[in-house]
Amino acid sequence: MGFVRQQSVGASDTRFGLPMHRTPIWAGQIDSVTGNEISIGQTLSDGALVSGPDTYYVLVSSGVLVGYSFTVTGNAGAIITVDPNADDDVATQGLEAEDTIKVIPFWTLGTLFPGGEGIQGSSNLIDPESTVQTFEATKTGTNHSPSKVYFYYTGSVLPVGWYDNDDLGGGLQDDVALSPEIFFLVRNVTGETEDLFLTGYVPESEVGTAVGRFAPDTKQDNLLVNPYPIALTLGSSGLVASGAVTRTTANLIDPVDTLHLFAYPDGYNSAPVKTYFYYDGGLISEGWYDNDDLGGGVQDDVEIPGGAAFIVRKESGNAGTIMWIPDLPYTR
Repeated sequence: MGFVRQQSVGASDTRFGLPMHRTPIWAGQIDSVTGNEISIGQTLSDGALVSGPDTYYVLVSSGVLVGYSFTVTGNAGAIITVDPNADDDVATQGLEAEDTIKVIPFWTLGTLFPGGEGIQGSSNLIDPESTVQTFEATKTGTNHSPSKVYFYYTGSVLPVGWYDNDDLGGGLQDDVALSPEIFFLVRNVTGETEDLFLTGYVPESEVGTAVGRFAPDTKQDNLLVNPYPIALTLGSSGLVASGAVTRTTANLIDPVDTLHLFAYPDGYNSAPVKTYFYYDGGLISEGWYDNDDLGGGVQDDVEIPGGAAFIVRKESGNAGTIMWIPDLPYTR
């Protein structure tokens, strides 16, 4: 167990990731895999993983799919069914008996901000003081706008809790799940800074994220998170080795893929303040470079803080994704 302190800065947008997970309801070796059905050594109530307030995912912690995660779509007895996130089922992808997994509930608005803790609550239904803005993980193109905007209501007209800013009639949204693979944004329009203490389980095995393009012949922004609670350097991130970031080998002033980091705090609708790319073309030393300061030399030691948000922009090319699975930056 551990915690990360994150701040929602007053009069600013702050982007968050979730570098620790909630308590697993089951962890251990799996007995067998058939298609997308995983047999575990414990009998669960039929439908328990899909009928309650929580939704769940399976995180693979050993074997050839270590770092992969799959959303649970059903369960019966000791059988858990998952979404394979691909054309091939999970057995074909390589999950097999004796691999280890964890069955983990997603963070939700209600569990991440219990009772509105860590967020500025709003008594005004039409002018909230803070909002949590989420993004669609597989949206094509660049410069993505939020897909949903939520706020925590503290007044008396409706029950206290989380609401969709664009659909108040939809009722409480406390159970909305937050993906660990993509950042979200907290907009704090007050002058007060709020502390969010994210308490949870520190990842004990690698955590992966799909990176790529979701349509052919288009540039693609991937809204990523350092999945661990301590910093990764650009050089140790594994972004290039995995293929998540393509090396630039030709034009230094027109790099192929770029990585964009944000500054905190930086007002509303802030753009990334630093752009990096990986050069391996022979004119200068191989490594990461600041796109706006090539003379600054190799930037492999630049850090992506624990849980920090960043963007990988893929140049136009074929549709498809690969898994970015950075090594654990600490000893298990």
